[in-house]
Amino acid sequence: MHIAIAVNENSLKAIIPDTFEDAKGLLIIETDTMDVIDYITDKDWVEEMVRYDCEALICGDMYDAHTFDAIAFAMISRYNGMGYSARKATKKMMDYELELIRDYVGGTGCGNHGSPANCAEHNHDEED
Repeated sequence: MHIAIAVNENSLKAIIPDTFEDAKGLLIIETDTMDVIDYITDKDWVEEMVRYDCEALICGDMYDAHTFDAIAFAMISRYNGMGYSARKATKKMMDYELELIRDYVGGTGCGNHGSPANCAEHNHDEED
């Protein structure tokens, strides 16, 4: 399986920054072999994750609503691995030990910004 990891250098030893936006690049890795497939430094990361058919992204907190929504729309799961090395975060993800990022910082928490009525887990203010 291919996954993407937001880091600052082309290495599995790279530490995942506190926020997705602070990362300088994306490692694309094959989890079966832990081989680095690519290191992407341009900022069209969503398109590259889709091109590589990534099933997950490991990163820090996400603040950009547009980017978060694009990644979620592409059906790429997001996991919080801030502070871990890319290698350790991948192992923790595979062992179901990383927290799922359900929304960008400041969002509703359910990732369903267009239709609050479809979000059963949260109480949203409805217009009268």
